Amino acid sequence: NGIYRRLLEGAGVTIHEARAVLKDPHTLDVGGKTITAEHILIATGGWPVVPDLPGKELAITSNEAFYLERLPKRVVIVGGGYIAVEFAGIFHGLGVETIQLYRGNLFLRGFDHDVRSHLAQEMRKKGVDLRFNANIAKIERAGGTLKATLEDGSTLEADVVMYATGRAPNTNGLGLDEVGVTRRWDGAI
Repeated sequence: NGIYRRLLEGAGVTIHEARAVLKDPHTLDVGGKTITAEHILIATGGWPVVPDLPGKELAITSNEAFYLERLPKRVVIVGGGYIAVEFAGIFHGLGVETIQLYRGNLFLRGFDHDVRSHLAQEMRKKGVDLRFNANIAKIERAGGTLKATLEDGSTLEADVVMYATGRAPNTNGLGLDEVGVTRRWDGAI
């Protein structure tokens, strides 16, 4: 973040570190201070999403993965995008028994099919347990570990269940609706 801050400040950008809420199409309330501009760019990013399922509060996301108190012995990673694939590689590379689940036939949808297939083969050769057409139905505590019950009724035990299944836009509470900014069903502008 420091690099980005220096680049912005070097370009003459004034940084306000506070929550901003739109008051009208050209006015923001930024931590109690009124700021106006001809154009306002909304670039609030996203937040990882864990699907609504029993035990979802027991799962972590890529955000919490960086703050684990200790390296788990076993991890289940749910997702088929590049973040899930990257974390499967990172955990496995650190010696963690790694299972990656993806609900579809092959992960990294939208990428070249041959590359996707080759990567799956190579990850399996290295020891990552890839399971396609698999999804978690619920997560429970099981003694000192977690038990993930899959939709097919089978179960997996792990120290950590991590979801990397997408991000939701950080657009709630910004005053968008009040000033007429239209959002999609998922909150994206």
